Amino acid sequence: MRRTVLALTAAMAALVAAPVAAQDRFEVSGFYGWTLVDGSALPPPMALGPAYVRADARDSASFGFTFGYWLDSTFEVELLWSRQPTTLDVTGNGPSRSGSMGIHNAHGQVVYHFGDPENVGRPFVFGGLGATYYGDAVFQPKTEPGSLRFSWAFGGGLKVYPSRRVGFKAMVRFVPTYIAPGETGLRCDLTPDCWTNSGAANSIQIEFSGGVIVRF
Repeated sequence: MRRTVLALTAAMAALVAAPVAAQDRFEVSGFYGWTLVDGSALPPPMALGPAYVRADARDSASFGFTFGYWLDSTFEVELLWSRQPTTLDVTGNGPSRSGSMGIHNAHGQVVYHFGDPENVGRPFVFGGLGATYYGDAVFQPKTEPGSLRFSWAFGGGLKVYPSRRVGFKAMVRFVPTYIAPGETGLRCDLTPDCWTNSGAANSIQIEFSGGVIVRF
């Protein structure tokens, strides 16, 4: 009888402990920050006649969220989505033109955390692969269609957990994106609009952000 009671007690303890352990496996966060953009963000579009040789997105605020799963006390895998509402400036042989545009990132990432799991603060680094979508650039009187491109991301930061379930993080994230091949010459679409493309177009986003973490 005693053995039966002990066995039942151990089984109940395991059932109670299992949900608690499972609650620590998931982590979601929302973040807000400022993103610097360097390089041509799209194959340079044409604006009503003259040839344009550059298309650059402006630095602006950005925001996003992550959803992560802890493999153990050190490694975490997560999905990240972010958006940067910005303005695209095109320059070249004609008058400069500007249009509104949004840049979206979606990446799968692996996160490595330093230090003891019981520490309040834990530095981390991460790397991942995914895609960057440069949304439609809205000029007047026309809209240049958006472009989806492969991209990768890496960075690091610090997480601080003042309690078991809620924390905060600060991070810097780099997102290099390959935009277009290094062709030269004049390109035209179905409208009278044309543009020149002299060399490969690449872009990199550098994001500085902070956010709130919830573990469950």
